[in-house]
Amino acid sequence: MNVGKSPWLCLQGSNSNINNLNYNFVLEEPRGRSHNGEFYSYGYTDKTFETKLIFSSIICNHIDDIKKVIGPDFLLADPTFWRTTFIPGDIQSFDIYSQVFHQDSVVDNFNIQIFVLLHDVDSSQGPFQWVEKKYHRQAFAQCRNREKIIINDVPVSNLVGQKGDYLILSTGQTLHRDGIPNYGKERLLASIALFPSYTNIGKLFEDH
Repeated sequence: MNVGKSPWLCLQGSNSNINNLNYNFVLEEPRGRSHNGEFYSYGYTDKTFETKLIFSSIICNHIDDIKKVIGPDFLLADPTFWRTTFIPGDIQSFDIYSQVFHQDSVVDNFNIQIFVLLHDVDSSQGPFQWVEKKYHRQAFAQCRNREKIIINDVPVSNLVGQKGDYLILSTGQTLHRDGIPNYGKERLLASIALFPSYTNIGKLFEDH
């Protein structure tokens, strides 16, 4: 069910409040699948008021666009923090930590995620990647199975930039993946998921 006027949202911006967000290595736990006992990504949930307040400020800046997609009474999951590291070449196409192109189908495809950079990120650090809407049909034909880290003949967008930059994306409608950092590099990212009210996932967002 499409609860809004459009099932797709892609917005980028920068917020100085994000400079107060920092990754806590003490709290992290292995994320995703292991290979031969090794993990290549880690993460944790952050339920602190300060972190939720920063994400709320981003949401409020784009509240009208978000409501058009997932309805006026949408829900928020708890913020999460992620650290991704290099994956050896012989296993890079295995679905280890969502580093293969995919869409997020939870209850349905109308969820949104906000991703924020926790440090300056360039192409060597495996930036988050996504396919713009106008190229999506062409790309989807190559990504029916979760096994592609490269899409041929289709432009791919990268979340690179400075700490404080963010992306709001309809991840249920958009092919995307976590990039793979170069050897010796890593990438730190924070995110929060937004859901329509009928999913009963998360807590009601209150913009007052």
